[in-house]
Amino acid sequence: MKRIATRLKKDAMVEMPNWPNEKCSEVPQRIQGMVSVKRRKRRAINISRKFHAELSNGILKFFPRKKTGIATEPELQIDLAKATVMYDEKRIVLILKVANEAHTLIPLDDSLDRWRDAILKHRLYRQEAV
Repeated sequence: MKRIATRLKKDAMVEMPNWPNEKCSEVPQRIQGMVSVKRRKRRAINISRKFHAELSNGILKFFPRKKTGIATEPELQIDLAKATVMYDEKRIVLILKVANEAHTLIPLDDSLDRWRDAILKHRLYRQEAV
């Protein structure tokens, strides 16, 4: 019974469309906010960390929070043109797959719809530019 339940969860993921099928006519608006990011691995224990995320011109940057404020250099940077992006509305989660890594992104401040729409627009814009 457990196997069936996990298969159903995996099938709920929806993949975002790519550039030739859809196009972005205007420059997308910059978006930023707090997110929880977790590396997806096969290990039983995966630690999620909170970051200040900034999405501009198709590049998603994650800045660690420090006691003095937000760091100036990003700890993690993802080019959305090269990433496969999937989302699940039931679990309120976005999954970004790049090369051999996958990251789970959970918006903390804002809604999933806002981040999903912004990532889609920035991804199409970046794919057109590249």
